[in-house]
Amino acid sequence: MEWQPLDFERPIFELERRLQDLKNHSDKHDVDLDSAIKEL
Repeated sequence: MEWQPLDFERPIFELERRLQDLKNHSDKHDVDLDSAIKEL
């Protein structure tokens, strides 16, 4: 069973998911965005 965020948690959950997607994309394309992601 997959974990589902509560309604009030959803914006934070989506932001964390998008940040992870951005990190995965930067790793795949050999671009260092770690410092920019950490600021967010």
